Amino acid sequence: MDPFFSSHTIFDIPHYRLINPEKIAFKRPDYLSFEREEVLRLLSSVFGFKGLIELKHQRNGAPFLDCFPDIKLSISHCKSAVSVLLSKSYPFVGIDIEEISERPLRVRQKFMTREELLMFDSEDDNLCGDKQRMRIATVIWSAKEALYKAYSSHIPTLQLNNIRCNEDLSNRELNLEQESSLSFQIEIDNHKFDSMVEVKLIDNNLLIAYILA
Repeated sequence: MDPFFSSHTIFDIPHYRLINPEKIAFKRPDYLSFEREEVLRLLSSVFGFKGLIELKHQRNGAPFLDCFPDIKLSISHCKSAVSVLLSKSYPFVGIDIEEISERPLRVRQKFMTREELLMFDSEDDNLCGDKQRMRIATVIWSAKEALYKAYSSHIPTLQLNNIRCNEDLSNRELNLEQESSLSFQIEIDNHKFDSMVEVKLIDNNLLIAYILA
């Protein structure tokens, strides 16, 4: 595990676990059970437990650890990895792990604001090349997923397209090999505030986005 994820404490840093490619041939719903087990294995490893830790969910779907009620927890999984974020000091915690792919581009109408869509749909935009477009779309998607997990319990009406990226990513060279901080604005009902999201590329094609606020 690289230095970005190494620390003397398990809190306030993202942890992740790659899934053995030979195990990824499962079909749903079996694969969902497999992903859940991988999350439990990661959590158990983080806490140093030999057996699988017990994970529960609130009515809104938010995960929590019954044995550690004071710990804020967020989990995420994709086809090739699982990730967790734990905190004892921050009330809002969210993490997302995604493979960089074409999928965020295909479904961008579901999570991008009008301004963000214009950036991708404009014929004279600065997003040169399919690889850059996929990477930036995945960054926006993953960051918004992390923000949603962090704030949706506090703002039940929150949707991904209520979250706007404050950065001009079309003109910014994102060095995802290093941790980058990106600014987003949430505006819905009586809520309007900015929040920072940390993003970093891991294992070539995997992106982690997380928030502690």
